[in-house]
Amino acid sequence: MIALAGIVILGVLLAVYGGSIVTGFFAIMFGWMIALFAFAITLFTLIFSFLIMALTFVLIIFAVLLSGIFGLLFI
Repeated sequence: MIALAGIVILGVLLAVYGGSIVTGFFAIMFGWMIALFAFAITLFTLIFSFLIMALTFVLIIFAVLLSGIFGLLFI
């Protein structure tokens, strides 16, 4: 993430002080592509971690219910 931020900052600096319009344009495009890529990875990580949390919660409830049912059966 730190390296990606550095590349984005370098791209923005290159765009601001680039000299030619083409170089600045490519630097802006490159920087925004990497920033969006990092943002998408972060978003997917958050979504998948939330899904794993929810599934774990459901499995814990399911295990508690099953153990309760089996406990009643074995009494």
